[in-house]
Amino acid sequence: MKPRSLVRMDLLVVLLYCSLVSGVFANEVYMQGGFLTFTPKGNNLDGTIRVDFHSKESYVYTGSCSPASSWECHEGDCGTITTSEYGETDPEHSGGNCEVEGFVTRNLPSDKPFDLLEQGCCVANGQFGVSWWKMKAHIDLGRRSDTGHPNRSPITTMPPQILVPQNCPTTYNLLAHDPDGDNVRCRYGIKNNSECYNCKTVPDFTLDENACNLSFSGSSSSGPYVFELVLEDFPRQNTILKYHDGTSTVKYPVSQDASNPLSKIPLQFLVIVGDAVPSFVLGEYIPKFITPTVSNGVFIKAALGKEFSFPVSAVSTQSVINDIRTRGPINITKTFAYDAVTAVGKALVKWTPTAKDVGDYIPICFIAQTTTGYQSELRCITVIVEESQSGFQE
Repeated sequence: MKPRSLVRMDLLVVLLYCSLVSGVFANEVYMQGGFLTFTPKGNNLDGTIRVDFHSKESYVYTGSCSPASSWECHEGDCGTITTSEYGETDPEHSGGNCEVEGFVTRNLPSDKPFDLLEQGCCVANGQFGVSWWKMKAHIDLGRRSDTGHPNRSPITTMPPQILVPQNCPTTYNLLAHDPDGDNVRCRYGIKNNSECYNCKTVPDFTLDENACNLSFSGSSSSGPYVFELVLEDFPRQNTILKYHDGTSTVKYPVSQDASNPLSKIPLQFLVIVGDAVPSFVLGEYIPKFITPTVSNGVFIKAALGKEFSFPVSAVSTQSVINDIRTRGPINITKTFAYDAVTAVGKALVKWTPTAKDVGDYIPICFIAQTTTGYQSELRCITVIVEESQSGFQE
């Protein structure tokens, strides 16, 4: 039996939920996911602390693509915004998405903890219909006793939509790397902490908090489901954070104190459970990555101003691969070609680091997708940007 187009069905499901409240929320956009990470960049000449924030949001594309909201100060002294840049990371609007990345620099007068919050309407969710969304980040710039520097948040990213057939048990390895070598825990957001809006677990999915793996066991029903997660980093040994005012605090490994992490960042995304797949064999209906595709989880060094690239290839003999979807920094580019004879889709992903990327860990994720909406496994790499370094793989 020829499978129906999951792409059309998936977009229809989301738009159908949206249309149910179009009269009430006529001027709102529909969120599909997002995240926020941060990297301290040292002290300015006036003694303030510079911190760079990277954010990304995805919305249902409705003809224009721009940020639907902004990160506001929720608690503490959040400093002053000195740089604010936004750009599309998918100008072709693949899958009907609007993807916006933000780069914001804040100058902080204090190294004490503070919280940022972003919220708005609306998000389509198979559990709750249409609701608001909310994300929160906790930043602590105290100087660590183990590294001698302020803490850096975990890095992460995620495609705006994950498509999974309802009869296909699958495990997704979420990208959750910590530049300081800390342990990262992934958990569901807590409503009382203002970390999310619905704050519910999702049926038929199991989250391994310590491994940051999300497993799907299969389902008899289909529809969109929103995941409202929080990533936390914990030191591997007792670590003292010292502040400019002479005070200090101690952070403990997660095994000793799971309630007091070094930082908290949000990760939200949409999983669409679709029609059953006729076969579980990878490379038939579900695309399979083949050589020379880079392995999941590798670290690759790149140099300032020098083009960095990597190839991606996938095969699907019973479906037509129409895209290798990527999620990375603003100026990332991709060329794609499909060979009908070999049933192989090939992409070449390119990116040139800029000055603001030096010292950062840049996540890039990619996934192959067919015209019938079947997706391959999710793979992610981390690019370490240095001022002068020939790229190599670790």
